[in-house]
Amino acid sequence: MIESVAKYLATKRPRRGNQKLLAEQLGVTTRTLRNWRAAAVRIGPPRPPGRPRRATALVRRARWIVARIWWRLPRPCDGARTVEEELERRGVELSTALVQELVSALKERRARTHRRRIERERASVDVKLRDAMWSVDDTPLGRDVQGGAHGIVVRETATPKTLWTSVGPPPTGEELVRILEATAEERGCWPLVMSFDRGSANRASIVRECLESHGVILLFNVPHTPEHNTFVEHAIGDLQCAGGLDAKSELPVDELPSSRDDLAQRLERARERLNNTPRRSLGGKTPDEIDRLTPRAEDRVCRESFYQDTRAALAKVAEQPLRARDRYRAEREAILCKLAEHGLVDRTTGGGRSSRPSKRKEFL
Repeated sequence: MIESVAKYLATKRPRRGNQKLLAEQLGVTTRTLRNWRAAAVRIGPPRPPGRPRRATALVRRARWIVARIWWRLPRPCDGARTVEEELERRGVELSTALVQELVSALKERRARTHRRRIERERASVDVKLRDAMWSVDDTPLGRDVQGGAHGIVVRETATPKTLWTSVGPPPTGEELVRILEATAEERGCWPLVMSFDRGSANRASIVRECLESHGVILLFNVPHTPEHNTFVEHAIGDLQCAGGLDAKSELPVDELPSSRDDLAQRLERARERLNNTPRRSLGGKTPDEIDRLTPRAEDRVCRESFYQDTRAALAKVAEQPLRARDRYRAEREAILCKLAEHGLVDRTTGGGRSSRPSKRKEFL
């Protein structure tokens, strides 16, 4: 019956109102009748559902035009809307959806190329011995009636153990010296290298004098390069997450920290939990256990020899006429080279750092 009705509708169009009566008699809608008629007059296989595909020649031409415009745009202003404005000025008509698809594909290609370049040029530092290098940094934790509250974290770099946490006002050179001396007293020794960012407190003369008196080399980040201090950056993120101080925490209002003492207690409890939690990446051991199993740097390297060699390398860098940022890079490279020469670190380029479990098998 459907085929007969479809052929009738394809050959003779019903008068006005008759199509509605026919639909009521058949128990269908007028739209169904129109679909039957369209199917009867269509030649070839039925069109698949959804939006029809664009012509290949149109897409190829649009891709060429959009790419020429997009690659010439400055980085902050390379969105689809800007490309559409440029196309309108040139008198080229393309649909908004097509422009958005092409610009999105270009951005993904650029991001993929950028990721490959970073992976190819990535330089990783894997510290092999305990107390070869400590990493220090501070982070803002909010404000109270006394002003800004900052947390200071000291982390061992050969093992994922956090050595010290404290909360107070933005640190000064005197406060940083007090924290480092307390950490060294609790640890029982000083490291060979101390890693900092270029904060004002870290560059204070009292800090430099304190570390030089104990034979410790200062290793500074290149400005605006937090990747150079990832050890402590990761520790800060873990502490904030474990203590409920990060932006993603959903603590009840009555459990939020109300004072600096409360903040300090939360960070200290988080440090204890993290240092005593078994981790699969450590072969099922805790950071404290791995720390005790890792050999000390001074058992393998003479502090005085390493200090003198590194100071001599830094003196050669100081003699070179370099701009500030290039000098920072050269100083950092000289210190890392000396750490590698004395067997304290492994440096790799073009890939990630070695896995922790395979590394720890040497000490178990």
